[in-house]
Amino acid sequence: MLRRSIISQHKLIIVESPNKVAKISSILNRASAAGGVKDWSFGKASLKSVGGADERVLVMPTVGHFLEMRTLRFATLPLPTPPAIPVVAPAAVADAATTATEEAVPVKGKGKGKGKKAKEANDVDKPQADASLAPLVDVTIFSDNLPLRRVTSEWGPQLGKDTASLLINTVQENNSKLTEIILASDPDREGELIASHAHRTLLEKLPKLSVPFSRAYIHSITEEGIVKAMEERKLHFVDQGLATAAETRHAMDRIFGFLGSSLVRHLNSNFKSIGRVQTPALIAVMEREQRIDAYMQSHRASFSIQATCSFLDAKGEAPIDRTVTLTEIKAGSEAAAVKAVPPISETDAEIQEAVEAHGATVKSTYLAALKLDSISKMKSSAPVVTQLSSAPPLPFSMASLISKANKNLRLSSEDVAKGLQELFQLGLVTYPRTDSHRIDPSVTPIIQKTIEKAFGAAYVRNDNATATPDADKTKKKPSKAKKVAPEGNAEDAHEAIRPTDIARTPEQLSSVVTVSQKNLYELIHATTLAAFMTPLTQEKVSTTVEFQTGSGAVLAMKLEAKRVTHQGYDAAFSVVSQAATTNDDTSSSASEDTSTVSDSLFDAVSTLHKRLAKAKVTVTKAQVLKSKPSPPPQLTEGSLIDYLKDRGVGRPSTYPSIMKTLLARGYVIVNQKGKLETTQTGRDLAATTQRVFPALVDIGFTAEFESKLDRIARALSEKDSHDSADLVLSAFLAELLRLVKTSAETRRRQILERSVTARIRHGHPDWNPEQVQAAVHQSIMDSKTVFSDLFALTKSATEFNQLQKALDGFLRREFPNYS
Repeated sequence: MLRRSIISQHKLIIVESPNKVAKISSILNRASAAGGVKDWSFGKASLKSVGGADERVLVMPTVGHFLEMRTLRFATLPLPTPPAIPVVAPAAVADAATTATEEAVPVKGKGKGKGKKAKEANDVDKPQADASLAPLVDVTIFSDNLPLRRVTSEWGPQLGKDTASLLINTVQENNSKLTEIILASDPDREGELIASHAHRTLLEKLPKLSVPFSRAYIHSITEEGIVKAMEERKLHFVDQGLATAAETRHAMDRIFGFLGSSLVRHLNSNFKSIGRVQTPALIAVMEREQRIDAYMQSHRASFSIQATCSFLDAKGEAPIDRTVTLTEIKAGSEAAAVKAVPPISETDAEIQEAVEAHGATVKSTYLAALKLDSISKMKSSAPVVTQLSSAPPLPFSMASLISKANKNLRLSSEDVAKGLQELFQLGLVTYPRTDSHRIDPSVTPIIQKTIEKAFGAAYVRNDNATATPDADKTKKKPSKAKKVAPEGNAEDAHEAIRPTDIARTPEQLSSVVTVSQKNLYELIHATTLAAFMTPLTQEKVSTTVEFQTGSGAVLAMKLEAKRVTHQGYDAAFSVVSQAATTNDDTSSSASEDTSTVSDSLFDAVSTLHKRLAKAKVTVTKAQVLKSKPSPPPQLTEGSLIDYLKDRGVGRPSTYPSIMKTLLARGYVIVNQKGKLETTQTGRDLAATTQRVFPALVDIGFTAEFESKLDRIARALSEKDSHDSADLVLSAFLAELLRLVKTSAETRRRQILERSVTARIRHGHPDWNPEQVQAAVHQSIMDSKTVFSDLFALTKSATEFNQLQKALDGFLRREFPNYS
């Protein structure tokens, strides 16, 4: 068959971001001119029909979503019977790009429009069903009044955007030259939805279009990453399951946000909105504050004697000063001298009360009575040496990077997401919206060679480090109360965030990136190196020194020191700015008291028991210190995202928007210390939603929905994904309406009861409470109050606006103050 090769041939590549256009165009056109892509089939039979040489590339951006959801339409379906629609097992879809389908159907919402048969099957195996998975929903929730509905989302061009027209015009103008249209939007749910919308728009507006489509997944904006994506592109393929999952999320957020917000705005005009994810996140912040308050009320301050212990180093030359805590082992005459103060004990509630009651006078009197200026009978225990080992950190997922950058760089989640996207579009880091900690195995040898060159062979892990370095060893075991996120979600298909060229140092970027971008890159670069380096090992020595004071009291103090025996992965952080160093208790020594990490101090403490007399040990500057209780820490943007991720709530693409919404709505603020605090409006909203929608704002419900989206994305066929989406959305709508109806009726009865009670008490002031209650009950029964049937009002709705109007009308009738 003759190809159109008489004139210049083009491939049109559709991406979502304008920042990618120049990079992709430059790389592919340069590569083509230099012979880098000699055959666009790359020798694959599946791409033979679109293969060719010396083809030019046109790159067009959609500028994000160029369509917006206009409405939802409903159609009643027969009541379902178990079991629910089968879906594939998580292990069957390690990569979104490998989910195959032999038919690409353009999606208008879900299921509208005619598709084109694939000219050939994709070169991957068809996934198999996993019958062990639980049904998506409990189908017994459906009834004649709460039906199963077919939910179809309708999309139209976004206001102010002419992307759809530009896309159509570009294809029309170049139709005679085009050999292929490559959909290369981001490799996640939203990116797949953009690809699906571009595909559908062209097929609907240009029904005679014969140019073949393909889908390419670009994981890094580098020559290697872009050419690899072209080589692995799938002909006649759009992952409609993944696109349907994205549409289902949009539909769920529309239903939850619009209908739920209608009710809460009625309850309090200060409530602007609620959201499927933002509200559980707000509740998490409020509940942490409640935990802190409860802790502070149940725990009292502790008191201890602190002093300065001075002694000479192991050589008997340099003086060393250490702050120590003194513990009283045996009381002396000071107990009688100061009767108000019992022997000092860190856990003794009486001393707390005494010090609080008598203040500075008691402190000074007690310390004077101890007579610390005259100590004797000093002895030291044999030193105890402990070996410590700290495992390297995992490479960054988006959530873990947001958390670390928020803590170390004081960047908001929105700033981190923006900076990451810019670094990605510059080709400096891999795709950022990932849940994975894996590293592409092909780059492992390059990373190891970089480590060997920079730090030496002794710093390279030699335990056959693979794609996920020490993933099992370094992960913390979750606490009993902690829910662990399910594995296998749609955004776990991408590798961890890493530099596209590990040899490119942060210093080399100073002239091409901003300071904020450089700091982010520095953090990513150091952590990627550290993940493939040896553990940090240290020795810790401790000894206990006892002595008698002039009052006869026997006191003890503990001296400790550490020294590094092998710097290991911590060397990766020692050569970067302070901002990029790790500082948590799982991945770095930086959280330790670095003043104790000293070879000279280690030697001094280790030998102290042998040279007490020569060491000239003294104890001075004693004082009683009050230590406040240490409650759970306040949440920050980073730790809140950690909290949500650990419980399977949200996805990398949604974390920044969650925080942005909470702050923009005035439900939380960030204080001067970078901690999240709820506002009064935020606390009121959280409490109200917990009362009205207890099941729907529970974090477990939101996590379960994310899991259902992943199952929709993995459906065996497009029809199955649509049927699964119908089940999920219909069940949610039924539960939401049921809760609204119950809440409204309860509120109405409360208002009626208060009114009747006031009237009866006014007419019968001599009645006791039992008589009033009985009369109120009888009066309400006699009134035969009839409530509007919300289910009947909403059952016939065929469009979302009708459903919302029915709910508004119900609230106006059942809530007198509704406006």
